[in-house]
Amino acid sequence: SAQHEVVSPDLLFEELASGNPISNAPPTLPAVENVPPEQPNIPQGSNVSDLCKRLLDAYPVSPRICHELLRRLEVSASSSTEALIFDTLCSLCQTHGDATLLDMIINGPSEQAKALHLSLLAMTVNIISKTTNDSLQSTKVLTQKLFSPSSQHLFLEELLLQITDVLYAHFLPNAWASCADGKLSSMLWRKLRSLTDAIGRVIPIVETASRLLVTSFTRQAWYRSTIKGGDSYVEDDIFVSSVDPQAYRTFLKAGEKSLIGELKVNFPRRYFLFSNCCSL
Repeated sequence: SAQHEVVSPDLLFEELASGNPISNAPPTLPAVENVPPEQPNIPQGSNVSDLCKRLLDAYPVSPRICHELLRRLEVSASSSTEALIFDTLCSLCQTHGDATLLDMIINGPSEQAKALHLSLLAMTVNIISKTTNDSLQSTKVLTQKLFSPSSQHLFLEELLLQITDVLYAHFLPNAWASCADGKLSSMLWRKLRSLTDAIGRVIPIVETASRLLVTSFTRQAWYRSTIKGGDSYVEDDIFVSSVDPQAYRTFLKAGEKSLIGELKVNFPRRYFLFSNCCSL
């Protein structure tokens, strides 16, 4: 395959943290259309239980309402309500948040829906980052399997793999068939930074990304979108990724992760500058 300029993990995440695209990125990130915000009809004074029920009902068809509900739940979170909020967020991750990040950024139905997906993941990880004991134990067996303190590193590492996939698709477009060109808007870039920051409060970003590149980052290939894929084949349903979207969906439904694919990527990974990796 063609040789491409290689970007080391430390540089990738440094640029994500700074928000400044590097030289081989597209020249500009498209601005989000300035749409006046819809005023969500959410009664003031709603308790956490009501907000959680409303979020489960509204997600993902009403992104603006869901964003407001997430905001209110975040400010309402306390030691007595975190478990309920966490259970609600985990349930949404498993039922509606099972698209990979790159699939969502490329094929999501709208800019607001893409931003909502990133916000849901970031808030889930934020709650995980604040908890160092078993206080968030869920009554649901699958949620415990995925997000308990003893196993949540699998979920966080999976998200970090997906963020790395998005960054390579953005900064090395030729190696990812330019599938993500023009898709990572300034708003989504900020949301991606927030998700990365949240993960970084639980696990070391660059060191973990470097290890995952060696142990878990598979050869990029054409995959069918789990968002747009229907009964009949449409060319727009496929995109290039190093993360199998169907395997991620299975992981969220089963709570177990198995390595699928060959540990090889289509550019000279041996040149990664692991010696320069440092924590953000």
